[in-house]
Amino acid sequence: MNLGKAKKEIVEDVGTSEVDHLHHFKVKFDSDGQKYTVDCNQPRTVLEIIKSHLSQQFKEKMKRSEENIIIKLGEGNDSHIVPTHFPCSCVEEEECLIVTTSAKVVEQKKAERRVLPRENYSVFFIDKEGGKYTKTKTDMIFRCNNIVEQFRYFCVYGRKGTKVVETLRLDGRFVAGLTDFNLSDNKTGVLTNCTEIVDNLDGRKFHICLPKEGKTKAKDPKQQAIQEQDATQQTSDEEQQEKASASINSQSKSKTTTVLEYAGKEGVSLKTAMEKSDCQIDHKEVYDLLRQQFPKLKELMEERFAGRSFNKALKLKKENFGKIQQTFSKVYTMRQLFNLSESICLLEIKETSSDFKVQGTGFVLSGNLVLTNAHLFKDFKKGMGKNWLKYLNISATFNYENPDGKSKRTFNTEVLVWNHDVDYAVLELICGSQTSDQTEIPPGLLKRFGPVPEPGDDGGACIIGHPAGGERKWDVTCIIRKEDREEAVTQNLEAYKDHLFTVCSINYQIKTNPYADIHVTYNSFMYHGSSGSPVFDPFGRVFGFHTGGFFFDCPRPGHSVIEFAFPLLYIFKMLLDDLQKSGRQDMLDKVLVEAQGNGYLEEIIDRVGLKQSKDQAHCVENQERNGEIGEQSDSEEEMDTSSH
Repeated sequence: MNLGKAKKEIVEDVGTSEVDHLHHFKVKFDSDGQKYTVDCNQPRTVLEIIKSHLSQQFKEKMKRSEENIIIKLGEGNDSHIVPTHFPCSCVEEEECLIVTTSAKVVEQKKAERRVLPRENYSVFFIDKEGGKYTKTKTDMIFRCNNIVEQFRYFCVYGRKGTKVVETLRLDGRFVAGLTDFNLSDNKTGVLTNCTEIVDNLDGRKFHICLPKEGKTKAKDPKQQAIQEQDATQQTSDEEQQEKASASINSQSKSKTTTVLEYAGKEGVSLKTAMEKSDCQIDHKEVYDLLRQQFPKLKELMEERFAGRSFNKALKLKKENFGKIQQTFSKVYTMRQLFNLSESICLLEIKETSSDFKVQGTGFVLSGNLVLTNAHLFKDFKKGMGKNWLKYLNISATFNYENPDGKSKRTFNTEVLVWNHDVDYAVLELICGSQTSDQTEIPPGLLKRFGPVPEPGDDGGACIIGHPAGGERKWDVTCIIRKEDREEAVTQNLEAYKDHLFTVCSINYQIKTNPYADIHVTYNSFMYHGSSGSPVFDPFGRVFGFHTGGFFFDCPRPGHSVIEFAFPLLYIFKMLLDDLQKSGRQDMLDKVLVEAQGNGYLEEIIDRVGLKQSKDQAHCVENQERNGEIGEQSDSEEEMDTSSH
């Protein structure tokens, strides 16, 4: 494959969807009053466009954090402010955006969301003054209720089909606990409940009305419910412990706690924890103890899906998943993902002195660098001592999609970077002496890195890899939000709802995982052998790094209940930190050069203080293009960051 040609084809393929997007608007920085014309040629947020087209002016005028930025549309008493993530498609032609800042935080920064055409959104306006019973309670509505800038409304947008309460939560300018309110139409006074969808609100203006009761600041109802449930559970536990059988002595309770801690620490099921730990506990005794401590657990689980609500929820999820499948089945999307999947390889790690081997998946990061999971090497590292890498043969096979394997290409590979905590490793493909070998490497996917899709989007994802060491496959799935993980476990184990021990152990593993807040979770058939697979969104951006799953041993051995990935933007930041600490400037320069042009990566580079290194890397790239610098020798140094 010709590297330059492949990159050109991808760029042209992506560009075809942006031809009809071109529109114009104006930008003015309030400090000088000068207006600038901006030609928007691709879907982005208004802040992304301003920073891209007017980067120098933005740096000179905006001295505060992005959370303090105010973007206003219109002038006078009828003007409104929009969030920094406002879609460019919702800005009217030739409209003027006035950019200024506030001394206080106006907007909580949210993860980037993909921008859709205008017809997908409902845009409405929230009056900065509170409605009935709410005149003096604006601190219970807005994150910043004392903005000096003259305006009348907060302009809000929501994807059609989204509830009002969810739209305001994703906006970032409203307090986190705003979950019980009505919208009062400014003209008619008709109320809209916060649980209604936004489809019929487009263009309308509202006051927010809070309940008459309550003199204190709004609290997060989820947190309040958790606190109340904990108090109830504590009382229940105390009563049950008083009634517990005398046969369950303190030693048994102590051992049970040890098993739970062991399972959480090692990320295994409770059955495996009991087998591997030193505690010898009778299974019946443990089940009895669980029943006595949680007598209402089953009842609570069943109450969550009263009547036929479980079937309705499951049906709705199937309908949403059907839409996701249709999105990924489009010819354009399939062709794009197929081209990008050329950069994915099957990895085989073999011991030189035995037949033992481990298989996994990786993908080209940049040049001849491949990204994969560090846990593929875990068993070798434990059993071979300090020089474990010398006893391994690592191969990377590309284009392995046919059983006959006629078109596949295989490279020898070496480990360069290792980080056990966030489970990634960077490998180097060893090319032959001939220049043609280098051109056989597919293009890297680093330039395609992007954010995890927001819950307000369809949450679609596609994993491409080599499960069980076989031909390349892909699996279309949908992201499971953090607050929905327990429900997903319950659904996936519906057939085993009487095995409370199993359900509890899986939820315990997920909640106690140190990266629970970072993981992206979903359901997938991509099990063993697919670790290290990239996870794509429908636009061809790579946002995830398929890493593993949460398992149970009974009743189906080795079955993964729910799978997870690390966000690649998080991995990228960790990689920059590791390269800096290890002094691998050669690799760092390559990564920085490849990251240029990707706004998400450039923001991370600037945030970690690598702007100067980025400029130096750019100079090196120009010199190499002009033939001023020869090839540098490959470094055989290994960086082991497993102690992080």
